[in-house]
Amino acid sequence: MALVYATLMTAGAALGLRIVGRRIGGSGLLLLLSTLFMITLALYPFPDRATFTCVPDEVHTQFQPFHFLPAFTRLIENGAPFSAWVTNLTVASTIMNYLVCMVIGLALAGVTGRWLLAAGFAATLTLGIELTQITGNWGLYPCPYRLFDVDDLIMNFAGVMTGFALWRGGRALREARGQPAGGREQAPRHSPDPRDRPS
Repeated sequence: MALVYATLMTAGAALGLRIVGRRIGGSGLLLLLSTLFMITLALYPFPDRATFTCVPDEVHTQFQPFHFLPAFTRLIENGAPFSAWVTNLTVASTIMNYLVCMVIGLALAGVTGRWLLAAGFAATLTLGIELTQITGNWGLYPCPYRLFDVDDLIMNFAGVMTGFALWRGGRALREARGQPAGGREQAPRHSPDPRDRPS
């Protein structure tokens, strides 16, 4: 459902821009879609406010960096099958969020080539999501229904910057081989031969 909502919102934004005479490129659309998907994934499903209740002494924060690593270590040491990795909530959510953020970084690199701007976008996105969670969607709920996790800050930021770096590195490699960013090989340029000039 998160992807459905993100797709509908992206389509609505693109249509709105088209109505006012503006267009958004492919990288911009992918950036908008992946960002909205990440936000929706972090907040959806929304609890029913009429029946939502706060649990006393429930933990809503996790401030230990790389708290997820023991879950990975146990699976590796036990030689766990693929199904165990997929069904482990900590492992699955960490990997999925990282991959989604990599897509965001790849799309972001198609919009801007500035590292500082990319880092600022990544930090704002990840911190904004976590603050929304810890504040109960900015006061919409009397208490948080999701966990504020410092690991999410670290891994999501790293995911965006990894995707950004991969795209930038790939572009630099293509340019070094004489190809433009789009991947098409540039035709070699030759100096005109004086003998070809009309007499």
